[in-house]
Amino acid sequence: MRPAALRRLAEAHREGFHVRKPEDVALNQPYLGSQEILADGQKFRDLAEEATAAGLVLGAVQAEFLRELLLGEAATEELHRPGVDWVDEDQDHIDTIARACMRSWNLFRESA
Repeated sequence: MRPAALRRLAEAHREGFHVRKPEDVALNQPYLGSQEILADGQKFRDLAEEATAAGLVLGAVQAEFLRELLLGEAATEELHRPGVDWVDEDQDHIDTIARACMRSWNLFRESA
């Protein structure tokens, strides 16, 4: 993804998820051992010239979310206690995350 678009996308996610600190949203910050992301990035770079000639603008981004953000406070607390079961799903929290993702991408599209 081009740098200006990447910055707009990060800002849209900060707004969409109601966070303000830049470090709360990390885009294109591959985690250690993220070979699939690095390989896919190379694929896009390899296609760039052909895509430009065809009038296409390709972009890809890796978004990383804190596990605690995705799980929610209650599930995170439950995972820190001994046990063998998975946490109970919190449908309201799942819906909140889904709406934040949708809101973020809508804000990004509106900024283009």
